[in-house]
Amino acid sequence: MSKVSTLISLFKEKRNIVAPLGANGFFKWMSDEQYLCLLYKSIMHKKLNLKNPTTFNEKLQWLKINDKNPKYVSLVDKISAKQIVGSIIGNEHIVKTYAIWDRAEEIDFSILPNQVVLKCNHDQGSVMIINDINSINKKEVINTFKKRLKYSPFEGTREYAYKEITPKVFAEELLEDQIIDYKFYCFNGEPRFLYCGQGLTADHTLKIDFYDMNWKLMPFYRTDYHRLGLIEKPDKFELMKSIARKLSEGVPFVRIDLFEVKGNVYFSEFTLCPASGFMPFEPEEYDAIVGEWLKL
Repeated sequence: MSKVSTLISLFKEKRNIVAPLGANGFFKWMSDEQYLCLLYKSIMHKKLNLKNPTTFNEKLQWLKINDKNPKYVSLVDKISAKQIVGSIIGNEHIVKTYAIWDRAEEIDFSILPNQVVLKCNHDQGSVMIINDINSINKKEVINTFKKRLKYSPFEGTREYAYKEITPKVFAEELLEDQIIDYKFYCFNGEPRFLYCGQGLTADHTLKIDFYDMNWKLMPFYRTDYHRLGLIEKPDKFELMKSIARKLSEGVPFVRIDLFEVKGNVYFSEFTLCPASGFMPFEPEEYDAIVGEWLKL
């Protein structure tokens, strides 16, 4: 779909148009500060305070503009992140990588096992779980990843690290179809809470809830997902906390994403800006309460 037809369809549907237009590059001419103020107003329905940010979401927007540490590129890149994390906590916590390709047309299905995961290193939405490699339409898979490799998350979110990543496709081991994710929110090197997510393969099936470090439900939730409720604490919860603490050291804020399969804890990814700094808290006042933990 062309940019013009995208714009027309959005106006017809009377949807919030700033985010999709931004993702399509319509606001490239705006500075990061100008664009984020516009985007924040359109999504959060309030003015973004960058001079004296107090809420969690405001502080994440401030960090996008003011904290452009070059090391974040390697953390956000899903390929280089594996190497970094393996050197810190050991390769037994790293999912096996089968192959890496610069172009989608280079994907060699003949060297891959029957069950595999394909994804890009530079975005959040390209994960493709393949349970039977002989039954897929390989041409469609290649075309899908050709489009994903052209996509830049930076345009829509202005998260600096994504701008600098060289997009690639890689294949990794499929451990399980359905896993529970444990995502630790770490403030200045200390995990303060986490969310558990189940059904992450699609937004409409995802259920999440927030837990404190004693495995009790936090007094807030997200309004854009179904709630998961209180589930059984994972056996390796203490190990997960230790890993999150080690991996978040020296970063003002980062979410450490982990999961557990058959008694082993695996690293998933670093997330520097959850929900790109537009996380809907309910009750809303917890946006400011959580924001107090983030020291700029």
